[in-house]
Amino acid sequence: MFEIGSKRTFASAIDWPGWCRAGKGQELALQALIDYAPRYAVVAKTAGVPFPLGRWSFDDVDHLRG
Repeated sequence: MFEIGSKRTFASAIDWPGWCRAGKGQELALQALIDYAPRYAVVAKTAGVPFPLGRWSFDDVDHLRG
């Protein structure tokens, strides 16, 4: 899901609460989300939730104006 603001866009993984990142535009926000995956995996592991690092795909399901 993308939340599009006037200066920044936020990309969020709906199936993984808390995994979201921002960038200047959709592509940069999505890249930031992907780059953050290893750090998010540590949090998921600490919570006892298996995180399929590197085995996911993203579908653009919604855009929200912020």
